[in-house]
Amino acid sequence: GRHPDFIEIDAASHTGVDHVRSLLEVAVHAPLMGRTKIYLIDEVHMLSKAAFNALLKMLEEPPASVLFLLATTEREKIPETVRSRSFQLFFDPLPSSTLTAYLRTVCDAQGIVIDDEALLVLVQQSEGSVRDALNALERVRFFGERITADIIYETLGYIRPEDVIQLFEHIIAQDVAGLLAALASLQVHRYDPTIT
Repeated sequence: GRHPDFIEIDAASHTGVDHVRSLLEVAVHAPLMGRTKIYLIDEVHMLSKAAFNALLKMLEEPPASVLFLLATTEREKIPETVRSRSFQLFFDPLPSSTLTAYLRTVCDAQGIVIDDEALLVLVQQSEGSVRDALNALERVRFFGERITADIIYETLGYIRPEDVIQLFEHIIAQDVAGLLAALASLQVHRYDPTIT
């Protein structure tokens, strides 16, 4: 299932200029099977400034048989000199219905039993990102024979929406005792406040 002329590189673990230079040395060789050799550099914004400068030379005069795909979620971190020499495509998050159907297909193929509510929570938390949804599914798949919404909330460190509403109701009512009791029952110290 892997084509020898499609090479994926994780820039997060290959940030240095030496990695980019060795990549560029190999890139000039002819493709093995196809007409084009494709390099997908994922998380390209993680490259160092020197690595971007080395890559820029190849982007200015690429060999006819090489195509570079630079993937990032943080476009503003890519130097303008690189962006100006690239054809830019922007991908919108997937609609919830499409992502739900895809995750259901993955679960069925992998024999993962998951409730509809749990699937909905995964889709909502991933905000339309297939990668984030699959990563979350991978994290929860072994927590019982059937994956429920409670398992997802517990495993991913989220507070259920109804519990958040209850906390706000105590705040609005200025019910300090009720708020403290609700926080204690939720064991709120287990949650990371930076997770949205």
